Amino acid sequence: MGLRKPNGGQGLHMAPLRFIAAVIALAVLGVAGCSGDTGEADPTGGATTGAAAPSTSPAPTKPTGIEPPEKPAAMANADEEGAIAAAEYFLRMTTYAAATGDTAQLEAMSGPDCEFCGSYLESMDNLYGEGKGETWATVPDLDISFAHAKPTQEANQYQVNMRTHKGTFDYFDEEDGLQQGPEEALVMVVVVTHNSSNEWTVEEAQDFPSDTEIPGEKP
Repeated sequence: MGLRKPNGGQGLHMAPLRFIAAVIALAVLGVAGCSGDTGEADPTGGATTGAAAPSTSPAPTKPTGIEPPEKPAAMANADEEGAIAAAEYFLRMTTYAAATGDTAQLEAMSGPDCEFCGSYLESMDNLYGEGKGETWATVPDLDISFAHAKPTQEANQYQVNMRTHKGTFDYFDEEDGLQQGPEEALVMVVVVTHNSSNEWTVEEAQDFPSDTEIPGEKP
């Protein structure tokens, strides 16, 4: 598709079929932070005898009433504006899926050759699939401070470059208990195609460090 790898700070490009692994994808878009502090008591807190007393902390309550992100009206446009709206919607759908396990809309938007999409959907199944026990997360704030779309060499296709900031979020599973995921700033690149059904399909996605230059972004 005429896309290239990052090149020494000369602007942001993307190499086809080079994607972050599922674990990194989750860290970027709202599910990681599952490892770390196990919640064990500090051994310096005082000597005890016999078995440790059970925790009296109440069990965390699973959030309810989480609504999926609203589809932007601009997604009806088969142009740069529509491509930006579609890419932003895709990112917000990943945080919703991570919080609820509901991947229906995300799967419908994911192209068959999108390795990022496939890895993310597989990770959601690993987290929320049958027999996995109780798992949930809160939806982090996702701020997109800059977005730019440019056509690729393929018909009706655009590469969207976005500067993003994801806030902290809570994550719970039965094995590790309640934890908090960190905030994170990244540049995200999403390639989308406007298809014959007047919908947008995600073809590729990748992340870059926050100091990556985006062409056209003012300092």
